[in-house]
Amino acid sequence: MTMKVTYENDEGDEVELELPSKMEVCWDCEGFGTVLTEGIREHCYTMEEFMESFDDEDDREAYFNRSGNGRYDVQCPTCSGANVMPVVDEALIPEKDKAAYAEWQKSEEQKAQWDAEDRATMRMENGGY
Repeated sequence: MTMKVTYENDEGDEVELELPSKMEVCWDCEGFGTVLTEGIREHCYTMEEFMESFDDEDDREAYFNRSGNGRYDVQCPTCSGANVMPVVDEALIPEKDKAAYAEWQKSEEQKAQWDAEDRATMRMENGGY
């Protein structure tokens, strides 16, 4: 099994690379296929706030329900509910592709850093929420 990845190299050219892959349990939903809805997903509740926000026992139980039919569940945006996703099988990368793979990894790390910075900026602009 293979997967295609694209990235922009140092010269600004788009490079497409086909790499060996394998299936792994989705890191985002941990194989459940669902995650908490985005509006409450990244919020950390204090016990007091949780008890106020989810004032009845059914609401509290539904918050922690990972069965896929929970009231606050949505389909995992990372694996689209498939529970697994393809990842690069590093042990099988041909020697000729290892430098390009390292470049792709570097570009993915840079994108992740930019995304994290954007999320932090948005939280600050929303008053820390």
